[in-house]
Amino acid sequence: MRKITFFKTMLVAVMLLVGSVGIFGQYTGTGTFSKITTVAEIESGAYYVLYGTNGTYTGALSNEFASGKFKASAVTTDGNSIVNPAATIVWKIAGDVTNGYTIYNESSDKFCEITTSSTSGFAANNPSTHTFTATVVDGNFTLKSNSTTGDNRVIALYQTDFRSYATGNTLHLYKLPVSVDPTVVINPIIAVNGIEKTPGVYFNNAQVTLTTETAGASIYYTLNGDEPTTSSTLYTAPFSVAATSTVKALAVKSGMNNSSVIQRLITIVAPAIGTLPFEELFTSSLGDFYAYSKTGDQVWGAANYSSGAYTTFAKVSGFSGSKFENEDWLITPKFTASSTLGLQLSFASATNSPGNALQLKYSTNYSGYGDPSTATWTDITNQAAWPAENSGCAWVESGNIVIAGTIPVHFAFIYTSTTAAATWEVANLKVINVPVGPTITVSEVSVPDMMAVVGASGTETIHVSGVKLTAGVSLAVSGKNANRFSVNPATLTQTGGVVENTEVTITYTPAAEEADTATLTVSSAGTSSVVLELTGKGIILTGAGTTEKPFTVADVKKLNNSFSSATKYWVRGYIVGVPSAGNSEGNLTTVDLEPPFTGPSAIALSDVDAETDLTKMIGVQLLSGSAVRAALNLVDNPANYKKLVKVYGTLEAYFTAASGVKNTSEYQLLETSLPTVDAAEFKVYTTAGQLHVEALESSEMVVFDVIGKQIYKGCLHAGHNAINLPHRGVMVVKINNRTAKVVM
Repeated sequence: MRKITFFKTMLVAVMLLVGSVGIFGQYTGTGTFSKITTVAEIESGAYYVLYGTNGTYTGALSNEFASGKFKASAVTTDGNSIVNPAATIVWKIAGDVTNGYTIYNESSDKFCEITTSSTSGFAANNPSTHTFTATVVDGNFTLKSNSTTGDNRVIALYQTDFRSYATGNTLHLYKLPVSVDPTVVINPIIAVNGIEKTPGVYFNNAQVTLTTETAGASIYYTLNGDEPTTSSTLYTAPFSVAATSTVKALAVKSGMNNSSVIQRLITIVAPAIGTLPFEELFTSSLGDFYAYSKTGDQVWGAANYSSGAYTTFAKVSGFSGSKFENEDWLITPKFTASSTLGLQLSFASATNSPGNALQLKYSTNYSGYGDPSTATWTDITNQAAWPAENSGCAWVESGNIVIAGTIPVHFAFIYTSTTAAATWEVANLKVINVPVGPTITVSEVSVPDMMAVVGASGTETIHVSGVKLTAGVSLAVSGKNANRFSVNPATLTQTGGVVENTEVTITYTPAAEEADTATLTVSSAGTSSVVLELTGKGIILTGAGTTEKPFTVADVKKLNNSFSSATKYWVRGYIVGVPSAGNSEGNLTTVDLEPPFTGPSAIALSDVDAETDLTKMIGVQLLSGSAVRAALNLVDNPANYKKLVKVYGTLEAYFTAASGVKNTSEYQLLETSLPTVDAAEFKVYTTAGQLHVEALESSEMVVFDVIGKQIYKGCLHAGHNAINLPHRGVMVVKINNRTAKVVM
């Protein structure tokens, strides 16, 4: 056998590398990329252009990355080939059908990933083990992320950028084939079969198959991390691994140079066993839960919201662009009670959109992995409390479900969808031993931060239960601002030692625009008390959300997505640009503030027409095909720039967690056409908390706030006028039917 030179070793290794190691650039900027139409034509290590079409929009996936999106670059194609594309749009795809594909750009030295469940869910990272599954229908490819944190979203062209959508549109692949050196043995492929918990992680054991496309070649391998040689184990048949191993394989043939050493980490895990007391909040993953999909592509995954009683949870929906048939199981680890009193399960659930109810079952003979239909399951759905169908994702506490005995138990949530596809969410799941002595349980982990308008009240609820009690349950508020919080009922009566899952309302009534804190203690004789921290913030709003008194942009920012997303309100502001990104702190981060504008799907509003501070703006959704979009978008209506408008929609997070207006259904452009105050006759300014007017002659002056409410009316005298106003913020000063804008 001939020894391969160092240069050839590096060349072949780089050409066919799979995984997270950085890859040095090799694409020279020249070559003809030919359109492929089948998954079988995807060649590991080859170069590709990912070309998308969406209606009249076209473009290739570029390495230019910002705000969770990749830019779409223009490229010329005759429909069959692309010649000499720029390195910025050329991607190396490596992997195979079994293990998935990595998508890597040499020019940026970054891998394409989809890491979050949103349309701005892309990431550009290195190193990376992120993979995609490729499918094709009628020559149109779908590249779906294998990441559950990315909700298995796909690469799809929007307009001028690529976004991570639940379903794809039209994506074509153009390939520049790998040049195969006939003097070098083709690298071996390591294929793994087994029941996966997550990609690359297998339950109990996995079977390994080694192949190479070089006829007559032999493959040698190791499992202990050593580099394989011809003295290593010769591969003759598929073999099993029962412990986490790194398989390294080398293909050799007499008269040819050896292949590169290919390796693959195979992680072996045992089915999860839960330790009691057990709690799963689904903070960034499903934890030790096992998601098994019997039917359909939509699966259980971890998700989050920016606000609400529970902000992290497990989620599934059979809707992904349209409704699909699904059966998906979310199965807990195995639990064993310490006494014959058994196990106590509790959780919260929420649902939205019409569809089937979620089922709850348990099994005493499930193995912990694989098809759950091989085990026996007992339905206990009726033992839990559930939200009503299509109830707007309002959380409902399950109450305590008890399974007596000490036989090991798995619990499972079963989701199904057909022509109706609801969204279901599960949060704050707890499993404990049924208490032996008196015990109080509060279903909620914590009480969400509360907010209310000064002069009004806001509420939150908790759910209290108790077993083996000898007295009732008391709820008492103490601490710095205890007088601003109250609970109802403040006492719960036990019957036969039990307090059933009882809802308690916490009311917050602020006295000023400031933060308040207190402590809620839930107690009963002979039990350990449950202590919850209470926090509240009072706010003062300018508007009321009505057509006569709309909210200002500052109001919407203060409310911070705290209103129900089912209720619509009027909001008033100046159209100052087109937003495209926001952050988790509640602010817009990318807004186009200068014409010409692109993107008709949203506008940005502020309380001042010359505003440049993005933290003082909100995004307004303009729904596709709506009259509101047709009338307000700045692409088709550039004259709307800096006009005052009133819009009607829901107040909720838009562009990540930025405050915004969505589902906009009505609008009204407002007149601001009075001429401005003539500087030659009047000088208007503010200082030291006063409004100052220098006037050449006597005149009448009226002052309005930003929603049009009169806050002052009086006469000016010739000379200097200083006026104290009981107001702060943006004001409009009207003198002789002319106006000026000031800020106090």
